[in-house]
Amino acid sequence: MSEAGFSYVILAFLGFGAIIVFLSFQYEKNRTQKFKEIADQVRLSFEEKGDGWISGLENQFPLFSRGRSKRIRNVLRGKTKNAEISIFDYRYVTGGGRNSSTHKQSVILLQSEGMELPAFAMRPENIFHKIGSTLGFQDIDFPNHPTFSNKYLLQGQDEHLIRDLFSRELLKFLEKGTPICLQGCGNRLLYFRHRKRIKPNELKEFLEGGMEILSRLQNASGV
Repeated sequence: MSEAGFSYVILAFLGFGAIIVFLSFQYEKNRTQKFKEIADQVRLSFEEKGDGWISGLENQFPLFSRGRSKRIRNVLRGKTKNAEISIFDYRYVTGGGRNSSTHKQSVILLQSEGMELPAFAMRPENIFHKIGSTLGFQDIDFPNHPTFSNKYLLQGQDEHLIRDLFSRELLKFLEKGTPICLQGCGNRLLYFRHRKRIKPNELKEFLEGGMEILSRLQNASGV
């Protein structure tokens, strides 16, 4: 290839990269605008950025202790009779160089006074988790609920309290629903789907799912 031809290839590559960056920027800008409009419609407050929260969440929840380049965006906040609600996009990066991965998910943070949850983390179980269980890594299973035990990895230091929290009714509910992630600690609960961001028009359904879980956990914890 001639020097001129090589230069054209480089310019084309750079131009393509610039287009991708521009389209990504526009997509995120439009996403932010749509969430802002929805917040106005449903009477929730809106903040474009919420990075200041991260340091206060890192010590409570495994989700925020992973990776680097952590960012919280598109924060919608409100309050009901039973809980303070925060909904936001959260992203972080793991690995380095060509092996780096960006993880993005929509998250609901629910805080309910009077609720006292043991620290726990629940996520859909995969083949690597099953292998880990055979090697002795913790997975709290329920022999009378094999569907739940096969579907989810449940971990936490106080296994006795966690077993009490996950009542028969809650286990049956989780067995039937779409796979989700839950992390609890004290009066706070995180609800999200691993590496999945909701579309703006899915906000109502997403929030209803989180509030349903909160209600069941409140009942189980005596609130």
